[in-house]
Amino acid sequence: MANLTSITSWSMLDVQHFARRAGFGLTPEAAATAAATNPSSFINAWIDGGQSSSLFDAVYANRSDVVAISAIDPTTGNAANVLVPAITSAHGFLCEGPNTWRNRLSVAQAAWAFRMQYAPDSFRERLSLFWHQFFATGYDKVQNTALMLEQIQLFRDRGLGNFTDLLVAVSKNPGMCVWLDSVTNSAVGSAVPNENYAREVLELYSLGVDNGYSQQDITSLAKALSGWSFYVVSSDIVTAPNNVTNKYAKRGTAVVAQGQTVPAGSLSWFMGALSNNRLPNQHPTSAANASGGSASITFLDRTFNYTVTQAGMVPGEDVLRSITTSRATQCSEYLAARMISHFVTPNFTSQDIQDFGLVIRNNDFNIGASLKVLFKSQFFFDASHRFALITSPIVWLVSSCRMLGYNLSEADSLAVKGFPAWRLLVGTSDSDSSTLDNLGLALLDPAGPNGWGEHDVWVNANMMRYRSYCSSAVALSETYRYGLYQGAGTISLQLTVTLVPTDLNKWFPTTPITSLDIFNRLANLLQIAPTPTSLRDAWLNALFGGNGSAINLTNTTHQVKIRELAFMMMSTPANQLH
Repeated sequence: MANLTSITSWSMLDVQHFARRAGFGLTPEAAATAAATNPSSFINAWIDGGQSSSLFDAVYANRSDVVAISAIDPTTGNAANVLVPAITSAHGFLCEGPNTWRNRLSVAQAAWAFRMQYAPDSFRERLSLFWHQFFATGYDKVQNTALMLEQIQLFRDRGLGNFTDLLVAVSKNPGMCVWLDSVTNSAVGSAVPNENYAREVLELYSLGVDNGYSQQDITSLAKALSGWSFYVVSSDIVTAPNNVTNKYAKRGTAVVAQGQTVPAGSLSWFMGALSNNRLPNQHPTSAANASGGSASITFLDRTFNYTVTQAGMVPGEDVLRSITTSRATQCSEYLAARMISHFVTPNFTSQDIQDFGLVIRNNDFNIGASLKVLFKSQFFFDASHRFALITSPIVWLVSSCRMLGYNLSEADSLAVKGFPAWRLLVGTSDSDSSTLDNLGLALLDPAGPNGWGEHDVWVNANMMRYRSYCSSAVALSETYRYGLYQGAGTISLQLTVTLVPTDLNKWFPTTPITSLDIFNRLANLLQIAPTPTSLRDAWLNALFGGNGSAINLTNTTHQVKIRELAFMMMSTPANQLH
């Protein structure tokens, strides 16, 4: 049975446990400050979020990408202009230089990783990552980073609200409409509805495989959601400066395609082709033009006329919304299992799921209210759940950069900006294997709608090898020589970039006296799982000659050894748990 009663006090270690699971970690100093506060108030404020920072907004929009295209071409900008990628099949633009647009997966991945590290509302980024795994959508098919990042923004905006509303919003989202073929789904006349999205709604997004629905329910839902598509208004269309035939979309406007005319200057999308003026007729308006000759469907034991527009809804929306009422127990318990597995432990019982499922139902499927109960609970803070999860690669890497790197103000105040070169860390290739691919989590580009899996999925020899590479980049202050090309393979500029700028002295606000002090501080900073004393002493003996050896932070040899210790600690299995 999950003990969902709230804790009434907490320690610094409790705070760090919470911040690792519900964010990307807190420094020991920040955790010690939080431990002196009321846990309920702190957790409420953390989940409610809403924190803002004019410094973050300015940095993110103008100078967060240290491999800066704007240093060469002012027409392209930095992270903000990730939102002008291609909507046509002519995409890629793999050479960087004048007239290079930015519909590139690595650019979008880097922009989001930067937000994870520095955004003032870190829980929104962490929860968006959960929903990205839950509603997994991929660039490989969407081929539009703007639509991908628009979906992530949807998770930031709606991820804490009512789950039914979120499900409807995702179903209307242009990225999802392309990803699971809603743009080709027609139930008009003799058309056979495309069931791709309807099947995943039931299997992956609400109930789970074979959990309270039939094949007929899938077919009925596909009919109800026929024609759910989007168009692009003129103000959201950008023309590539080097090829006026290439049209780009910043975002899409959701619509149910019933043959209507789109606003002047807009572009509509149908089966991957751009067309002007008119949307296709895909959702029937009467029984006469409905697929199968009837506008009546049965879905989850209820009868609907899916051509009718309910108040405040688009056609078919009432059918989709009925899932959380017709199958409230199955849906709430499916959500409970996914959330407990992601945030608490993979080793839960059916009773745990029933207990938290009831919380979700009692809160009318409000995600924020439900998560507050979970994150405050004795169940969440149970000792057996500490370091019980294998950390996903992106959470592990972002957390490491947060702990060992500069904070936002410090990084931005340096003459050479102290931000990680996220575009190089995530891997610059959009067609071949990248760093994130090799780590097992290609952010914004899962292989399929079931996402990446979790926990044990992250442990194999190749993934651990790449975690070691990343550990080296973060802990050893490695540099990378990066060439920017201007056509025909001619290098127009070369940059030597520090992948993760760090100041070793900032790791130690209190001057360490011995090598043991070094280990203890790094263990607390990196928040590694408990490590055998014998292993600790073997490291300290190999690097410093013993666990009581005197340390001088101004000694260059000691500085190298301290970084090497941080690298080994990051690479050890104890640092892959959270």
